[in-house]
Amino acid sequence: CVYHTTILLKSNENQRPPFDTPPPTHYNTVEKTFSAPAMVPFDEKIIDFLNDVSVEIMKRNNLTADTISYLLPHQANIRIINAVGNRMDLPEDKVLVNIEKFGNTTSATIPLLMWENQHKFKKGDNLILTSFGAGFSWGAIYVKWAI
Repeated sequence: CVYHTTILLKSNENQRPPFDTPPPTHYNTVEKTFSAPAMVPFDEKIIDFLNDVSVEIMKRNNLTADTISYLLPHQANIRIINAVGNRMDLPEDKVLVNIEKFGNTTSATIPLLMWENQHKFKKGDNLILTSFGAGFSWGAIYVKWAI
């Protein structure tokens, strides 16, 4: 179903992980302090990463917002999805979303999104798939639909 792909993967080992790591749990630790991971806000970083890698893959392939048929972003949360689509200057109808039906299904978000929307794709459509994962890794794939 694909006759052209370009894959761009990135990670940043120097980025702070999304959780402050608590000390190992031990009965002394539990008695003296409450030990639980604290969330570090990182939505803006994720938006930057996904936008940058998606724009870079568009540039490498001479694509524009007008020539992109659909963006298939990782379905982490709607704020991130909307922000990435907006930064790429894509209209809402080109940014595929199903988080309201399935939630964040982790590594299955993009395949599930592709399966659910395959009836929309036409031969020659330019698709950008972009994702963010644990360990501060992110990437994008340009796919030219061939069915």
